[in-house]
Amino acid sequence: MFCKRTAQFFVLAFVIQFVPAAPAGHAETSEHAQVVVHLEPTTTRAIGGVSELDRKVYFAISDSGRGFDRRCRDPERYNHLVNELRISFGRELGVVAPLVRYGNYVQEDASRPGFVDLEHLKQKLAKRGISQPSEVMRRDFPQGLDVAAHGKHGAFPEFMGRHTTPQVDKESDGKHSDNVLPENIDAAAELSAAALKYAYSDFDRPRYYEPMNEPHWSYFLEDHIAKWHLATMEAVHREVPGVQVGGPCLSVAYFYRNQYNSFKGLRRFIDDTQCRLDFYSFHVYDYYRNRDGKFGGRITGGLPLEGMFDLVENYTHNRWQREVPIVVSETGGYGADDLIEQLTESFPEKGWEREMKKRSLHNALQIRSSIANTLVFMDHPHVVKKAVPFILLESMSWDPTYYATLYTPYGYEDKSRWVASTLHRFYEFFRDLEGRRVVCRADDPDIQARAFVHENTLFLVMNNLSDVPHRVQFDMDFPVHPRQSVVRRIGQNADFTPYLREEGIGPITIAGGEAVLIRADYAAAIPELRRVDERAWYGDAVVVPVEDSRAKINIAVDERESLAYAQLRIGLCRPQGAGHDVRVRFNGRVVPLVEEHCAERLDDYGT
Repeated sequence: MFCKRTAQFFVLAFVIQFVPAAPAGHAETSEHAQVVVHLEPTTTRAIGGVSELDRKVYFAISDSGRGFDRRCRDPERYNHLVNELRISFGRELGVVAPLVRYGNYVQEDASRPGFVDLEHLKQKLAKRGISQPSEVMRRDFPQGLDVAAHGKHGAFPEFMGRHTTPQVDKESDGKHSDNVLPENIDAAAELSAAALKYAYSDFDRPRYYEPMNEPHWSYFLEDHIAKWHLATMEAVHREVPGVQVGGPCLSVAYFYRNQYNSFKGLRRFIDDTQCRLDFYSFHVYDYYRNRDGKFGGRITGGLPLEGMFDLVENYTHNRWQREVPIVVSETGGYGADDLIEQLTESFPEKGWEREMKKRSLHNALQIRSSIANTLVFMDHPHVVKKAVPFILLESMSWDPTYYATLYTPYGYEDKSRWVASTLHRFYEFFRDLEGRRVVCRADDPDIQARAFVHENTLFLVMNNLSDVPHRVQFDMDFPVHPRQSVVRRIGQNADFTPYLREEGIGPITIAGGEAVLIRADYAAAIPELRRVDERAWYGDAVVVPVEDSRAKINIAVDERESLAYAQLRIGLCRPQGAGHDVRVRFNGRVVPLVEEHCAERLDDYGT
């Protein structure tokens, strides 16, 4: 049996109408909300043909993985991260820049002005030798490292020329900006291909390559950046066929901002590359701010991010007849430094203990955003090829105080004493999750719910996007009482510090901002009795303006006789500060809408 996920689109579906009358209500207005989670452990759920959870896509650290066992400086630390928490590797910043800036690897070819001397580069790299992985690394990562790499600003040599825009020049105020593109794109493409071919082993060579990390927004007002990416892809495909090339590695994903005007840059880049790149990419961050003593701000994680994936895929499907692969080489959340400083003043701890507790508040924001984003990525396995939480191993050589690290030197000075941060808890929470997706859905948009089965074990992950506690009622076509079970909770205490704890099974209430993982082990393997495959039918337009309080989108759905269930997905951006009152007509019928409690967290850009 096949499930077709109906309509994914953005401003509206079929007929949508703004209603200035009575405000929409929440699912429940009491202190606790009620959510029903429907669960079918014997029904395998494929999405675009993909049912198995691929851990390396979602649970990487922001690290290249090269020499990781050596850099951990302790076999027990390595074992804890790799074998107990089951991390993988996800992000490298560099590729070309180290060869240009250090060691005299790159020099201009006298016979080809503007191009690198390839023979000199190859000879220097051969003399240096290519680092080979240890037996431990080969054993633990037999398929290689599966990393996404992006280039640094100003990575390419001066002899390839500097391409800028008036906006970049104005912001640099006459200074030498690194946020530039190479002018000679063929030479730059050749150098990228050579670096990927000769500076890596087959084990650690990046799987995904973004030529530049977070380019300036003004580069998308012209086509030079698109031509550079296409030339790079063609050169890399010739020289290193296993490496995929994409971009533009945007710094943000809130394409809904300003009535979807923020989508114009990515849309033009897709069009200027004729939608031909191996993947398209952007970073996903929540930018927290102090909102009356709470952590508000520009929240993209959760429901807004679902809409952004729908927007991109709906657009490329309509314009280019392609669902594009997506790589997210950085994701997380940070900010609200002023609020964190205020909260820290009330901590009884002093000195280093207080400093680490303050860091845990930053960690809690990163964890909350990373969980919300990861659960979105998991529901798009047919297009999301890599999604990397921005969590580094350590930063002792360049900034011991950096906020996003698993380990910090004691007192920020003693590099012989590594102090673990609470960011470990993100990986601890998901450490044993694996298996095939099974049907699972919540009737409240505040609750993200995902379920997986591995042999005799059922995993259920639920995340509360709102600050309102939700009581869970299960609708389940399988024995409720397993042989053994455990409930794992991760969230924030009253003082906003993070917690992770495990407890026995019982009535489930999910606190505001809390995620819960239930692991239930049965005496026998859980069988697959049926299988559904979710597919998308897209609306015939995106970014449709609402005129006279009305707009219309059409969706053509075939194979309706084989539908198991359907979901109507609507993305709507409104002016900031506007009401939440919306009426939707689907095939002439008014569709009842429930406003999520988390809506108040999403108001900064009028999501």
